Amino acid sequence: YVKTSDGKNDVKVCQWSQGSKTPSNLGDGPSGTLCQYSESDVHINKPLPTTTAQTASSASTTTETDSSVDASGAGTVAPAGSFEESIVDFGSSKSTEQGSTDESANAPSALSSSSSATTDISQTAVQQSSSASNSSSPSQSAPTNSTGSVPDGKWPTSKGTVRYAQPYTVKSGEIFDGKMKTFERSDITCEGQTESGSKTAVFLVEAGGTLKNVIIGKNQMEGVHCDNSDCTIENVWWDDVCEDALSIKGGSASSVTTVTGGGARSADDKVIQHNGFGTVKIDGFYAEDFGKLYRSCGTCGDKPKKVILSNVYAVNPSVSIVTVNKNYNDQAKLTNIHVKSSKPKVKVCQWSQGGSSPKNLGDGPSGTLCQYSESDIHINE
Repeated sequence: YVKTSDGKNDVKVCQWSQGSKTPSNLGDGPSGTLCQYSESDVHINKPLPTTTAQTASSASTTTETDSSVDASGAGTVAPAGSFEESIVDFGSSKSTEQGSTDESANAPSALSSSSSATTDISQTAVQQSSSASNSSSPSQSAPTNSTGSVPDGKWPTSKGTVRYAQPYTVKSGEIFDGKMKTFERSDITCEGQTESGSKTAVFLVEAGGTLKNVIIGKNQMEGVHCDNSDCTIENVWWDDVCEDALSIKGGSASSVTTVTGGGARSADDKVIQHNGFGTVKIDGFYAEDFGKLYRSCGTCGDKPKKVILSNVYAVNPSVSIVTVNKNYNDQAKLTNIHVKSSKPKVKVCQWSQGGSSPKNLGDGPSGTLCQYSESDIHINE
């Protein structure tokens, strides 16, 4: 219990520094084993309880951050919740969807969406919330969408915002659980379809790493990179796709990257870009206002790729659900795909001639190239 003389709630409960001859402050707030407490443990300018028992619903707080702290040095990866973390209003607020600038720009969105309100990182004061549902425990953070079923099109509510000054690396064997907070960059804003590489991503997931329960915010360019394939992406949501949402590179013919649950919206071009080898499995994914949900790289040379899509809900695709390369012997298999579109024709599986300047050849079921039947596709049903 903390009471301030000026009545302000901007109290640093647990601050962390870089120990040395001249210690420097890095940030504050809950952070792994470093600062162990939950929001329900801290009560700022709240009356003392009348009984010894205090429930989690009595008060919950969020943390502030020092805006003046620089990011970690080169070669150092900032841990979750470090340096520039600002937890914001937990309630959702309606946001205006940024329309695609490509041929789907005039197509209205079929679903309304919501996202959490955010504040400038220069000052995020401690805020109070009386709802017990604000707990950041994993059991309360995951949306209802699950593998094996088609998403319902509902967007998750953010539990706060974390900003990094450089990409966070999810190591091989690590499971990074974002507990449904929004993660973005503090030093980058979207520049449309400008190619920039992994340095402008929010997360770099190594082969064998798992990224789960994360919302990728709009302040970034390359979203998530899986640069050696064999990544697990689970319940990850891209709030406003910039150049690409997920880039998959490297690996081998036996590599498998899985994307389970989650979703993406407002992608001018591609959501998932597959430049590497192996297979990408996408299950239970939601996409809204996008160019292509999956694109097998057409300019990366003869690297046969496979994609397996199931239980997908796609709203207003402007180009296709999937685009693969015929001359590179790509393979796409689609089952239980639900599409809602304002256009009379939807290209479910499009095929192109890969090369320095890929050319579209056609679309529709075609041998091993585009494997699906009419019963697998449900358009405006």
